[in-house]
Amino acid sequence: MKRSSLLMSLVLLALPACQRRAADAAPAVASADAARGSVAEHGGVLALSANLRAEVLAQPDGRVLTYVTTPQGAPMQPSSVRVGLRKPDGRVQSVPVTYDPAAHAYVGRAAGVPPGQYPVEVSVQPSLTAAPVQMLTGPVAFASTVQPPAPRHGGQVTVVGDRAVEVAIARTGDVATFWTTLEGEPIAPAQIEAPSLVVKVGGRDRPVALRPSGVALVGHFDVGAHTRFEVGLPSVSIGGAVYLGAEAPSVVVVATIPGVVFVERPVARPAVVLARPAQPTLVFAQPAPSVVLLQPAGWARRGRGHDDHDDHDDHDNGRHRGHGDDDRGHGDDDRGRGRGHGRGR
Repeated sequence: MKRSSLLMSLVLLALPACQRRAADAAPAVASADAARGSVAEHGGVLALSANLRAEVLAQPDGRVLTYVTTPQGAPMQPSSVRVGLRKPDGRVQSVPVTYDPAAHAYVGRAAGVPPGQYPVEVSVQPSLTAAPVQMLTGPVAFASTVQPPAPRHGGQVTVVGDRAVEVAIARTGDVATFWTTLEGEPIAPAQIEAPSLVVKVGGRDRPVALRPSGVALVGHFDVGAHTRFEVGLPSVSIGGAVYLGAEAPSVVVVATIPGVVFVERPVARPAVVLARPAQPTLVFAQPAPSVVLLQPAGWARRGRGHDDHDDHDDHDNGRHRGHGDDDRGHGDDDRGRGRGHGRGR
């Protein structure tokens, strides 16, 4: 009896210890499940938020892969993703990205910065109606980056995937985008779909519609006395791949942009003025004579008492009728009086 009571007491004493050990083991399993969201599954660097997770991986060729998942690691494709490298001076170098369904990641190229370690800003908009979620990774090592081609039109060049775009703005408010390969070879505007861009002036965004014109996609916006602008491309389609987050910060204004025929801006329709025609001026002129008598040089009229210098006509009341056939009745003096009239009187 004493022995059974002793055994029962030992069991009761051991039971709380077992319960304590089981309780200690349970949280360890739960914490392991929670820690799965903080493990970089692709060998990159993580950025975490309450409902999202971003992992950024830099490839040796300069490509940047950004994986956006739920906290449990399930891939998701949100409405918009923007990626940028934070430089030592605090400015952010944009990395336009496009979604690669095979890799389940947003892919872009780091450009315009030397190789090194940069924290990466990731902005994710889960849906069209949701606010963007901002995340920041730790330093990501970039073994190589892409250098954009040199500008040819006085603007700023941004790398967009395997392409580059130079943005230039004239003082008149005309804006042009010139597209090239990474080697600087021009690309026809027909191969690029960029329906609009956004020009930030004085902290306000102004949308600008773009249309093909010559070798560029161009548009126009009302410009004031500003000399520098920030230009963003909400979306650009190149060969079916849609890139998000392309920016050309601090675009310099140039006086003219050569080689571009800009889209004509709408002008006011010309006013139509109807005026009565002036009254015509009537001029009545005497008709020209139908018969013209020409007097040969040295010819003298026949008549009594007329000399060679007489200017009278033959209508002097018929005084010349009955003249002879010869000119004997004419005098040779200047008095106009004839001696010896003809016999025809």
